Amino acid sequence: MIGNNPATPSSKAAATNQSEITPGVPIVRSRLPADSVTGDRKVLLYPSAGVVDFNVQELQDIQLMGPPQLMARDLMSPYVWLEPDGRFGIMVRAVTRPGEPMTDTGIIWAGWSDDGVRFAMLDQPSILPGAAGEKDAGGVEDPTVVKMNDGSYVVYYTGVEADMAHGEMFYATGPTVSQLAKAGVALASSKSLGNTKEATVDREKDGRWSLFYEYAADEASRVGLAIGANVDGPWNEQPTPFMPREDGWDNWHLSTGPM
Repeated sequence: MIGNNPATPSSKAAATNQSEITPGVPIVRSRLPADSVTGDRKVLLYPSAGVVDFNVQELQDIQLMGPPQLMARDLMSPYVWLEPDGRFGIMVRAVTRPGEPMTDTGIIWAGWSDDGVRFAMLDQPSILPGAAGEKDAGGVEDPTVVKMNDGSYVVYYTGVEADMAHGEMFYATGPTVSQLAKAGVALASSKSLGNTKEATVDREKDGRWSLFYEYAADEASRVGLAIGANVDGPWNEQPTPFMPREDGWDNWHLSTGPM
């Protein structure tokens, strides 16, 4: 989704030609129609060394306390991380409430907590929509925070155009989450993958960065993967890592999440 609208692809690309994700782990082809953007129709099956229990053991209400400008909005898309000093950081997308004039698709706000439950939000937003004519003038969404070894921060976010219907992945950097400067496009919505957003980032053992992201295809969302030498790329787009399961609850929309 971009704003309140489904993401749409921009054009098709050639199908990937891959038989194994790693040696001995085959790609199992799905009977579902091929992805109209990438041409892929595979489902990847990975061996499991054991059973992982994802059952929820307890639910707790989270309290965010902040200035009136923030509390007058609805909050969504939280990203929470743990600092070396034991504090919890949070970034959220703050959106106008239903029935109110939609001035943007979101602004991004940060805050801190000692217990991970009660967060004191900053006095000012961390990332605002761009000025008229800029590519993120319609709103900023979906923050993902990376704490660098030098203590600085990189924040990936979705920048939405003024039409509030199209966007791509941007990033901002700074010494603190209250001193972020926009650094431009992190991963463009290329002619093969439309509306790139929702970053999930991991540092590999060889020092490269893996960037999982959401893109649009066939009136649904899919998960893509790009590999880069640095946290800001340049990125080399990879074959689609996995596709919807035809008989599963995830047979239509796919999106990234925590890792």
